[in-house]
Amino acid sequence: MACLGTGCSEQKTPEAARIEDSRGETSAPLLGTPSQVKDLNPGSQPDNFLHPAGFFIELGNTVLFAATDKVHGRELWRTDGTAAGTSLVLDLFPGPTGSDPSNAVVMNGRVYFLAGATGNGVYQDGLWSTDGTTQGTRLVKPLHADGTFLTQRNGALFLGTTDPARTSAGFALWRSDGTPDGTVLLHSEQVETGVVGGHSAAWVGDTLVFTSAGATQGLSLWKTDGTTEGTVLLSDPVPGFDFNFVGGLIECGGKALYTAQLGENVHAL
Repeated sequence: MACLGTGCSEQKTPEAARIEDSRGETSAPLLGTPSQVKDLNPGSQPDNFLHPAGFFIELGNTVLFAATDKVHGRELWRTDGTAAGTSLVLDLFPGPTGSDPSNAVVMNGRVYFLAGATGNGVYQDGLWSTDGTTQGTRLVKPLHADGTFLTQRNGALFLGTTDPARTSAGFALWRSDGTPDGTVLLHSEQVETGVVGGHSAAWVGDTLVFTSAGATQGLSLWKTDGTTEGTVLLSDPVPGFDFNFVGGLIECGGKALYTAQLGENVHAL
């Protein structure tokens, strides 16, 4: 794990000019000299090079991230930017089998994320919550499905998973207030198609636009206002074409941009 920024080194560097990207948006550059905080996998050949550190998300003065070491599988870690302050938060799957935390967001002073909720090599995700401590890390609700995205808006979480009845196919959309009873299924498509991790989502105002495979169409564009009635099909690029692909959703200028398959080997933005 490495650190880059003004808080990572006692040596101060002059403030550099702000960086402007191709869209005309500016951001402050990272300052300082990169330095290693802690080697979680000592040695030149990590035991598990296929699972590098995952998300990094700030919670107060702590950064939470997913990583693996020589003892645990990929689990939830925390750091304050020092070696002594970098440690495992909780081994959700005790032993070398990792729970593989992913898709972390901050809401109401806590980090919510998707991670394995069952053991014995069965990777069915659950919704987890943490305040960055071992005692404050808990399972909100097992979803009995594979997670694909997690986002939040106005105090509500929205989760995309495979269909719980199909495990690794179909699609399900959940809404949660961060409690077990408040985590409910909004919509599901019980079909045999759908790719784990193949769904994407983006906010356009207070409307969540996402991709889902339906009973009568391939992967298509949907939207929701957070209600079952307001979760509807928005666009089917090629009606009747079961294997069309829609993905890469991103918000830009108040619109959702995405790629769509219009036919065999034909894609468009």
